[in-house]
Amino acid sequence: MIYLISDTHFYHKSIIPYCKRPFSSIDEMNEEMIKNWNKTIQDKDIVYFLGDFSFAPTEMTRDICNRLNGYKIMIRGNHDRDRGEMSWRNIGFQEVFSTPQILYYVDKNSNLRHVTLSHEPQYISDNEFNIHGHIHDSLLSSEYPDMNPNNHLCVCVERINYKPISFEDIQRDYLEKFFIEKEGR
Repeated sequence: MIYLISDTHFYHKSIIPYCKRPFSSIDEMNEEMIKNWNKTIQDKDIVYFLGDFSFAPTEMTRDICNRLNGYKIMIRGNHDRDRGEMSWRNIGFQEVFSTPQILYYVDKNSNLRHVTLSHEPQYISDNEFNIHGHIHDSLLSSEYPDMNPNNHLCVCVERINYKPISFEDIQRDYLEKFFIEKEGR
């Protein structure tokens, strides 16, 4: 299975009041997100992490990453760029990218499709789809008023109940409807 998540901000104290996260402390937030991750993700699963993982020093960040199940692929966010790709690999991510990536998949009608995975929302054509992070609990229209909100999906933890969301659920709940509407079926 493939899962997506972004903007955990482990060890970031001010994110709790800033995004009205339902945690009373950094420790509670960290432990709850680790528990939710590991209840959802098996070691054989692939997790695309779409940026802004941790605000802790390297050793503490490595400890968190090593506690998380799955094959972890990072697309670095604006708060991850202080460490290079090799540093993130040493922390525990199996693959690390600094630019948006394309995820290809086959839909339920055997059509080859793709989505763009990124940290920041991307400017794309109306017939493309972008899964991203970065905006937390803000609406796309308030942060990027010139982007089409109908072809963007934010997977920040605030939006997905602080646990990874399956690509299968994204296909069913968002992508099938999007492509049916775009193709007039």
